[in-house]
Amino acid sequence: TLSLKADKLEFVPDKPLDRGATYEVTLSEGARSSAGLSLNRPVSFRVQTTGYLEVTSVQPSDGTLDVSGDVTIMVVFNRPVVPLVSIEDQRDLPQPLTIEPAVKGEGAWVNTSIYAFRPTEQLASATIYRVTVEAGLEDVNNGLLAEDYVWSFSTALPKVQDTAPSGGQISPDSPISATFSLPMDQESVESLFELTLSGSGQGIAGEFEWAEDGISFTFQPD
Repeated sequence: TLSLKADKLEFVPDKPLDRGATYEVTLSEGARSSAGLSLNRPVSFRVQTTGYLEVTSVQPSDGTLDVSGDVTIMVVFNRPVVPLVSIEDQRDLPQPLTIEPAVKGEGAWVNTSIYAFRPTEQLASATIYRVTVEAGLEDVNNGLLAEDYVWSFSTALPKVQDTAPSGGQISPDSPISATFSLPMDQESVESLFELTLSGSGQGIAGEFEWAEDGISFTFQPD
């Protein structure tokens, strides 16, 4: 639609312009004033429409294996999504991540284009986590995320990192200890632990004492 009011010309497209496109506007010197005077030269300029919001990187990257249970999940966008505000004022800002299986934690915008989610408890071991940024998220200039952005990573299996004693000759009342890479389910560890007299298969009873973080234990024979 083209409208002319006194000294102002306004053109309104019949449909929205394409996103992320460059348009050239031209008015030739044939245009005349109401007194019949022509423009002294043509007028030409370019305008660019707002493009699409995109995810440029994520952490952990898609397909990463053996991820630590205390990993920070992060997404980086190609342009500012939120205004610059203090941590205290972030409650009304969009929280872009959906994590499956669900994870307890706290998310915050590190800056206007980086969002970080920090779990408040260890992620489950040997688990595939799927993270989604849903389509429709807008940046501060109305750039739109056109499609869901989805990536996944898997957490590590628990491993025994250290044991003691390491071998050789020890005192008969020496304790036995083990340290794991992740907090362990104490009941399952204790039910599967065996101390036997070599050659006879005779089991040795004793008591377990666990570290507060659940990562290591000491077994003291009776």
